[in-house]
Amino acid sequence: MEITNQFKVREYNLRVLNPTRFDPNLYVWRIDYESKIDYGYEVNWLLYNYFLFFEKKYNQKLM
Repeated sequence: MEITNQFKVREYNLRVLNPTRFDPNLYVWRIDYESKIDYGYEVNWLLYNYFLFFEKKYNQKLM
């Protein structure tokens, strides 16, 4: 989960920085996720499931 979250957060944040290329209504705020910090299972699980929901609901592919 942590590895997947790292890749998806990186891609998501790149899209936040490119509002002309990606819908700024979908990619509003940057996600502050540091790979060197141990967020624990619960935070990683929530973030992982958020991305699953986001990709399915908005038909987006982050990886």
